[in-house]
Amino acid sequence: MTAPRIANLGAEEGDDWRRAAGEPVVRTLAQLWRQLIDAEPQPFAWLPQPDQAAAWLNTEDATREAGQPLAGSAPESVRAVHDKAFALRVAEAERLVPRELLGLVDILEPEALQPAGDAAEWIANRVAKWPEWTGGRFTLKPRFGSSGRGRFGGRAEALDLPSLAGALPRLRDRGGAILEPWLERTVDLSAQLAVSETGGIILLGTATLLCDPSGVYRGHLATFDRKGRTTSGQRHDEPLREAAALVAAAAAAQGLRGPCGVDGFAFRLADGGEGFRPICELNARYTAGTVALGLLRQHLAELKEGLALGMEERGWLHFSLQPPAEGWPEPRPGEVVRVLLDAEAGETGPALCASRDPGALEIGLQLP
Repeated sequence: MTAPRIANLGAEEGDDWRRAAGEPVVRTLAQLWRQLIDAEPQPFAWLPQPDQAAAWLNTEDATREAGQPLAGSAPESVRAVHDKAFALRVAEAERLVPRELLGLVDILEPEALQPAGDAAEWIANRVAKWPEWTGGRFTLKPRFGSSGRGRFGGRAEALDLPSLAGALPRLRDRGGAILEPWLERTVDLSAQLAVSETGGIILLGTATLLCDPSGVYRGHLATFDRKGRTTSGQRHDEPLREAAALVAAAAAAQGLRGPCGVDGFAFRLADGGEGFRPICELNARYTAGTVALGLLRQHLAELKEGLALGMEERGWLHFSLQPPAEGWPEPRPGEVVRVLLDAEAGETGPALCASRDPGALEIGLQLP
């Protein structure tokens, strides 16, 4: 009998995850995650065995619900490194904060956000002193959050102090906040890793992270070889890999075991150039990227055959939780469209789209 699988996606936000569990995208990702860890054969050797309880995010609540210890890290170790402040401190220690952001990113402890009125004034004064290139645009991110939920943003010259003060109690309840300039992102990247039981770091692969303007996850894009090894195909891929390994090693030293993901992004500079922030946050849990790369491994034989990949050739993969408005099209020669779940209630399921030509994947990149 398989041990419990606790699909607590969004559990870093407290009990809100239970309300979000019925959303189609969350329900779909949860179903794919369960299939991934219970697959035979398993696509990754470090995945939990059938007799081991597993959770999307190892929390004390999930441990109680499972009625037994969870595979991977103890909840207290996960919480310590899942905090966005942890990744920021590692980036600072390793000198991986972009020079444009040096001295402009603040870690706000929960107690610093009360009383809310005083904290709001401090934030307003802090942002007003930022360099001109920032335009006074800022974002406040909860230290425990996912998919961009719970953020508060604004501009110094048009800041509504009562609205800011009203948002601070929610941020306080989510472990505090990170205050930083708002940046115009040009590409989001993610590295997927796992920490072995002995603390070894396993790099599963990298990919381009696809999000809508509000930061909600939509899919991943990557290039892959005949062994299922992926890269983002972006020029910042190698710096991301190096930074991700450093963060994962620091997290392993704090007791993290099992899957994790590191997000980074490129952004527009004031002079029109491009900067790169290799460490934005560490997700000390399974991620949509873990699922995407696992699905690639599961369906690799079909994808290689459909693309007729030679020994030294690479294909392009797009994983999407939602189809284009008109549904997934029939693949053309040299393409594969693998719908992953049966349609339910008139909805078309998520899919893996693969092609030898990244341009041919435009059918899968039409975000809803």
